[in-house]
Amino acid sequence: MPTGEPELPDELASHRPRPLLGPAFWAVLACAMLCVLAGAGVALLGPKVWVAKPPAAAPGEVK
Repeated sequence: MPTGEPELPDELASHRPRPLLGPAFWAVLACAMLCVLAGAGVALLGPKVWVAKPPAAAPGEVK
């Protein structure tokens, strides 16, 4: 075709570029959000759930 127009392929779907935001992107994003929420939960609830034990008394010390 010397008219200067590009030839169109027979199947346009086979030449379509891959989507940038595919399922793998959303899976990684969901995992990252779960990790952030888990970290916030440990930071907020950790001190209440895992209470530090009082220091042990030295031998011979009376309270």
